[in-house]
Amino acid sequence: MSKISTVAVITDDEFFRDASAYFLAQQNYAVLNIGPDEQEIRTQLLHQRPDLVIVRTRRGPQSTCALQCIHEHNLPTRTVAYTDAAADQAPTPRHAYLTRADGLEALLRCVAVLEGGHAATAPAAAPTAAAAPDPLAVLGSQERKVLALIGRGLSAKQMAEQLFVSTHTIKNHKTNITRKLAVASGRDLLTVALALREHPALKSALMS
Repeated sequence: MSKISTVAVITDDEFFRDASAYFLAQQNYAVLNIGPDEQEIRTQLLHQRPDLVIVRTRRGPQSTCALQCIHEHNLPTRTVAYTDAAADQAPTPRHAYLTRADGLEALLRCVAVLEGGHAATAPAAAPTAAAAPDPLAVLGSQERKVLALIGRGLSAKQMAEQLFVSTHTIKNHKTNITRKLAVASGRDLLTVALALREHPALKSALMS
């Protein structure tokens, strides 16, 4: 199968849209956001012809619409669909399924597996597929602690007290995290922290 370069995200969840777009862009994918309107879904899929479509909506028709459009027009598009019954679905080298409880790390692994031409079983990647790069690999141990605490809603003063450092040090850590993760603003940093709050590296950072 060809390499995945363009990814369309179909969702009515603003948080998932922003967080998934950020992390997919970090992996050098071109991201196309498509709203939940069924006519827009069909129009954009036929016009843009993305390599991969990710569907996560609160209602089922959008997922069905996207899959029908791909099938009817024989688009060479791979899909990741979020469903409450992911365990009952049979993954293929073109179609993967995740549950709403699966985080963005599971999504990145699914994309990596599909790109390798394997059947992705959610949330684990096939053992023969290359693992998706860890977005936190660029952060130091203290920076991971700060990011974890941001995801838990602590203020700079509260973080400083918990880590036994000054608020100035916390500010410097946040600046470094923003730069290393290529985050545009404090709001985006919060989005990233919330999206990754269940990441094993952040959980272990708070325990060390």
